[in-house]
Amino acid sequence: MFLGEYTYKIDDKKRMGVPPKFRQLLGKKAIITRGLDNCLFLYPMKT
Repeated sequence: MFLGEYTYKIDDKKRMGVPPKFRQLLGKKAIITRGLDNCLFLYPMKT
């Protein structure tokens, strides 16, 4: 489980940055969905 609070902006290509320590664990592709209390949930895609 990833926990923390990070502020990122959506770039011109509609991409969102992910903290480096999470990026390494998630891999190249992930699913992002709206969670509870204005949070986002990220799930790694299984290949």
